[in-house]
Amino acid sequence: MPLALNSTGPIRRRMLNLEKLGVPGVPLVGYTRSVRYGWTVDEHAHAGCLEIGLCLRGSLVLESGADRHTIMPGDLFVNHPDQVHRLQALPKGGVHYWIHLRLSDAPPGFLGLPAPEIHALRRRLNRLPCRVTADTARIASAFRRLLKCHSSLSGNYRMFALRSACMSLVFEIAELTGKQQPLAGTDKLSAIIERIRAHPEQKINLDALAKEAALSSTRFINVFKQVTGFPPLHYQLVCRLNEAKRRLKESDESITDIAAALGFSSSQHFSTHFKKMFGCTPTSYRRSVRA
Repeated sequence: MPLALNSTGPIRRRMLNLEKLGVPGVPLVGYTRSVRYGWTVDEHAHAGCLEIGLCLRGSLVLESGADRHTIMPGDLFVNHPDQVHRLQALPKGGVHYWIHLRLSDAPPGFLGLPAPEIHALRRRLNRLPCRVTADTARIASAFRRLLKCHSSLSGNYRMFALRSACMSLVFEIAELTGKQQPLAGTDKLSAIIERIRAHPEQKINLDALAKEAALSSTRFINVFKQVTGFPPLHYQLVCRLNEAKRRLKESDESITDIAAALGFSSSQHFSTHFKKMFGCTPTSYRRSVRA
């Protein structure tokens, strides 16, 4: 049975219900890929399940209650059971793995483990913060191995391999408890990204931003693209278009005024980029959200 694929829209998800295949306590595992800039679902929570994700490419913004976390490539993000959260806009090219764990000791238990071992594992995993910065190379390998076991094996041996791969993945995640590592330069780059997102209309000077981040101009552009999925000027354009979308929906400003306020050279220039990103003109978008 292949991984289920959501093939519409800017966000593509492949997911697998391992509980239905005989792996107790793992209702979902999969990965998400952004084929173009897009938004995830509204705020939600996972009843009785711990969600753990690994950011592979692009940056994520996790809102968890009143807290907001920037998740960089190589970071884990953790949503505890029944915790309300959402991932904000995903950059083009962004990829992350994720898994849901139901750490219940009710039969058949999590991965068939005895209750005392499940309790010990649950206590350890519940100590993980929302964002974990550490060496996650072994976790990335464990995710890949788990998905490969599903796609390349069959029969009873596949069931054995899936349970073993899940055990290995959960062990590697649990071993990160208390082993967070600071990422050099993260705070400076995060501040720059947040400023562009908050004030997309302001002109940016790449040399000045590179100096602020203590990087060469070339290195700054490369790192910025690795984190957001876009070079700085393209990222600013995306932020401008999303702000324009908000204004079209929530204000009575004219399209010409919105274009000028957000730094577009003309309303036609604005309309061309808007249609390219969202698939409709500003006028048709405003009409549709106010119908």
